[in-house]
Amino acid sequence: MDSHLTQFLISKNFDAARELLQSTLLAGELIDPRDDHIWALIADTISATMTNNCGIDATIPFWEALLKFFIEQIEPIWGHAHKGHIYFRLGLHVGRHDLARACSYLTNAREEDSIFQRQKGGTEQEIIARTQQSSSHVALAILEGI
Repeated sequence: MDSHLTQFLISKNFDAARELLQSTLLAGELIDPRDDHIWALIADTISATMTNNCGIDATIPFWEALLKFFIEQIEPIWGHAHKGHIYFRLGLHVGRHDLARACSYLTNAREEDSIFQRQKGGTEQEIIARTQQSSSHVALAILEGI
């Protein structure tokens, strides 16, 4: 996958790069789509290359397409997948234009982080404390303060 991904990024074929990531996730052979520890790094690489070549606003459709893919294709097959990373990136990127929408995305990211923390177990206070340490919680607190 890496060599194809690199070729797509060099040729600025970002749709093909996203489609490669999506097909790899849907197959579930190399990467578990429910866990964002690996695929999020790949998505960030695609997004960063897009930003460098086309500007930050060009990444919004990329993240929106990835979110739609997770909701419509991954979750019906795999069950709940952690989408906090996608919501977080969308919240950061749309915040330049629409603070209300950014808050909505960051709220969704925080909810995803809370689900993830609940799966790890612990008391309700421990879960809340761990969730409050997440980037989504911190970013949402800053935006709500603005």
